[in-house]
Amino acid sequence: MPGNLKSVLTVQQRIAELAQRSPDFAFFSLAHHIDLYRLEMAYHRTRKDGAAGIDDVTGKQYAENLHENLQNLLDRLKSGRYHYERRRKEKSDDDEHGSGEPETFDLLGFTHYWGKTQKGGWAVMRKTMKSRIVRSVQKIDQWCRENRHKPIREQWRKLCAKVRGHYGYYGITGNIRSLGRFLYQVCRRWQRRLNRRNNRRDFTWERLRLFLERHPLPLPMIVHSVFQGK
Repeated sequence: MPGNLKSVLTVQQRIAELAQRSPDFAFFSLAHHIDLYRLEMAYHRTRKDGAAGIDDVTGKQYAENLHENLQNLLDRLKSGRYHYERRRKEKSDDDEHGSGEPETFDLLGFTHYWGKTQKGGWAVMRKTMKSRIVRSVQKIDQWCRENRHKPIREQWRKLCAKVRGHYGYYGITGNIRSLGRFLYQVCRRWQRRLNRRNNRRDFTWERLRLFLERHPLPLPMIVHSVFQGK
């Protein structure tokens, strides 16, 4: 594994561990974890044959001064001066045939994509990468399997901390649906493991639902608002 890529994964692991240890800790910005290498890595993973973006710049044109363009983008991200263009992208012939799909890229555990705001404008949206949801749920499932014989209240307290830790990192504006999917999968995996504590298989989904009515797991919440300080 390349050293730079390893450092990216180390940063992600460090943030995730901090979020789990301190569920109430608020990450107001992740911009300080973004550097020129990470932006360049994300750029090389995007499509270069798509239509020009809403700034009318194609991937080929952007690459002509790639280092300078990425450095300018990095400076705007870190200073809070980065804002999307408030105008629509003109449809190209590729768009009419369905091949001009908006480009996306993955960075720091999030998939970044163009989306509509509630006011009808365009903005860079972020959602949890599918692979990260799968990995997080698998870790929860493994923990539930290894601890399924412990008292349910004790399991519940630990799961509350783990869920809050997940929200502590991924709870960013626009990502509420991904958090909801994560919580649902956590409940399903927990019920499945509880149901296998004995041969009776009597811990049904309904029984867990009744328990969660009295002792709910933390609901999805936005911890990092992109409007913070605006």
